[in-house]
Amino acid sequence: MNIAILDVTQDFSALLAQNLRDYCLDHGHAALIYTYADSKMLQRERSLFDLIFIDVDHFDMETCKLLHESYLRAKLILMSEHDTHLDDAFALGAFWYLPKPMDMQRLYIAMDAASGDAPDTVSFYDPSRECTVNVRLQDIMFIEIENRHTRLVTDGDAYNAREKMEFWKLNLPDATFLCPHKSFVVNRDYCQLHKRDELTLVGKRKKGSAQVYKIPVASKKQPEVKKLFKK
Repeated sequence: MNIAILDVTQDFSALLAQNLRDYCLDHGHAALIYTYADSKMLQRERSLFDLIFIDVDHFDMETCKLLHESYLRAKLILMSEHDTHLDDAFALGAFWYLPKPMDMQRLYIAMDAASGDAPDTVSFYDPSRECTVNVRLQDIMFIEIENRHTRLVTDGDAYNAREKMEFWKLNLPDATFLCPHKSFVVNRDYCQLHKRDELTLVGKRKKGSAQVYKIPVASKKQPEVKKLFKK
């Protein structure tokens, strides 16, 4: 695995590189990690990168776009101390978005997804069934959280849970799931129709009638969601 880090802060680059080496060592991945403080040097590099970490607080989105076009096989992981670049990251097609300073749990989840080690199920306790259940990520259509009640709807079933929104944001991959509203997390693979203030989710089961759900899009989320679905 070839990894590039584009960040002007040497101490941060060195710490990130060491954490990536530790992750790769623990997971049995061979890795070559290169650090750059100049985007032009990275653009002239002839290595075939699998992952590129970019600090978008110091390098604009045009630079990110050029690197994305130069390294088509690479997954871009954008990093920032602010969330103002989140919409641009989605529009660019970035693989992941990480906050700075670095949260090790989020970094390792991103690496799991990027390296193919990410789990394909999520586990949680369902109080209505009085047991812990495992649900495949690909089967989840959406999650709705209202007050203290959490409802997880799959393509063919529904579950109750106690976990709050932060749990689902942490355990569901950004590349597949999005939050169109503070109370919802939806699986983009089930989105069949996008309106300014609403998403229509349609199930894929071959037997019986397909499930259809209407999910609201919050006004402040509408620009972000529009960018995702205009591709």
